[in-house]
Amino acid sequence: MINKAKLRELICAALSESSQSIIDAEVDRHAIDMLPQLEKLTTYPDWHSRHDTLADIDFMILRINSNKVFEQNLRDALINYLKLDSQDSRPSWFVGAHWDDEDQTSRFLDQGIWENGYDEKYSHLVKSIKVGDKIAIKSTYTRKKNLPFESRGHSVSVMAIKAIGVVTENKKDGKLISVEWKQSTQQQREWYFYTGRQTIWKVEPGEWIANGLLNFTFYEQEQDYKRFMNHNFWKERFGNTPEEDIRFKWTKFYESIADALLVYIDRRAELSSFIVDLAAKHKLSYLYDKGIEDID
Repeated sequence: MINKAKLRELICAALSESSQSIIDAEVDRHAIDMLPQLEKLTTYPDWHSRHDTLADIDFMILRINSNKVFEQNLRDALINYLKLDSQDSRPSWFVGAHWDDEDQTSRFLDQGIWENGYDEKYSHLVKSIKVGDKIAIKSTYTRKKNLPFESRGHSVSVMAIKAIGVVTENKKDGKLISVEWKQSTQQQREWYFYTGRQTIWKVEPGEWIANGLLNFTFYEQEQDYKRFMNHNFWKERFGNTPEEDIRFKWTKFYESIADALLVYIDRRAELSSFIVDLAAKHKLSYLYDKGIEDID
């Protein structure tokens, strides 16, 4: 979130560009008054396209100076900075909605909530969710056919985005949060390759792969399939390498794994503990929810 020093810098720059001036004490007073209001306004994921939030920002700027050039310059600079700041810092949450053998999506949307279906599991993650964080209800599965790219018969991990919103309250009980869900008539959109199967998946911006998912989910940008298909993790199955060049390459990988596992032939508990720790550290979706007793 923007701080007083940065806000003061933007105000002073806009004043200078419009040949306006006010005393330093007034600049400080306006910055202090604006900070809590801006923090509240930018909790909405679509704040920069909402007429009410933009009108509030315009009113705050007008209270500083009514010069039209100043108003426009500060408005543009402030909105651009806040958009970049919100994208670069806040984590987002991708959550499941299927428990007790029922899809809870409709209930969550109707009641303006999201609820953790476990009593203890994931409670620490739920408690860490903050007001203003973006959240999406997702469903994860695999598919071989009817894909928007050539899969060569391989299964692809798919994550459907069923609803998006912003957190408005956290009950801090590890189970329930309040959400302002965005109403949309669009069909659910599907994202491929980089998916999370766990019930709660925290995605932090920074790497291109995470940024792509966040922009797709919350800003309706299209996924760059080719970039994912040619990433090292998926390239042999989906990339531009000719099919005849990739046959049987996987055998050397599994031979190496088998040879390395022989070292642990009489140390199964040690190996299982290492795998669980590794999965937790890197949030490996195919192992993250498993315990030692699940690994054979």
